[in-house]
Amino acid sequence: MQSARLQQVPESPLDPDVVVGTETIAGISCTTCTPPVVHGTMVYLHGGAFWRGAPSMWVPYASRLASTTALRVILPEYSLAPERPFPAAIHDALGVYTFLSGLPGPLFVGGDSAGGGLAASLVLALVRMAAQVPDGLMLISAWLDLTIEAGAYERNEDRDKVFGRDNALASAERYLQGIDPRDELASPALAQLQGFPPTLLLVGSEEVLLDDSLRFVHSASLSGVTCELHMVSGMQHVWPLLQPALPQSGQALQVMSGFVQRLLT
Repeated sequence: MQSARLQQVPESPLDPDVVVGTETIAGISCTTCTPPVVHGTMVYLHGGAFWRGAPSMWVPYASRLASTTALRVILPEYSLAPERPFPAAIHDALGVYTFLSGLPGPLFVGGDSAGGGLAASLVLALVRMAAQVPDGLMLISAWLDLTIEAGAYERNEDRDKVFGRDNALASAERYLQGIDPRDELASPALAQLQGFPPTLLLVGSEEVLLDDSLRFVHSASLSGVTCELHMVSGMQHVWPLLQPALPQSGQALQVMSGFVQRLLT
């Protein structure tokens, strides 16, 4: 059964130099990971196929991300389907982001899997509102197209050990509840992306979501958006999170850090 592919986030060591806390921002409970040196802030939206997951499960990964990038990482506890379907999670993320955008300092947005899709949807909403977009956007194994029509679902069916078509169909139905999956706020890879900030995408070659990142990069290039894609050979879905001991996971964190540092300088 493909539904067995959805895996728990592994327990892995926290970065001991990162301070983990909680605070309420714009009415949303958030988990915070603050490194010893802070050069900016990142709103990071966790994965979980729009219906599962919690910021606390992402803390080990977020602490490493905070330490490597020198960004204070904020993990909102956004609304989950089916009780609060599309677009409630985007509204929650928008509230947190809007509050933080009023504070001084660089501000980034990131996310993995469904959280990566939410991160891109958040930026699309900001562009449509003519609001301030983040300094950069980071998308890890992002689910960016809820039509579930991409060829990678078939090409990588037997290689992706984490996610699959059955998972995607059931999760998209829980989240959308009758909304057209071609709604661009649900599937930002289908949108015109003019006005987006510089964007970094990391995706594994074994993922059924590979084509989501490829399509997003194509749309971004047509829209004149600066976009950097790292397709990592042999990697599974959200490998920096689920397989933290791999050298490729450490390299992914360094890629994210380099992206941040280039934008800050």
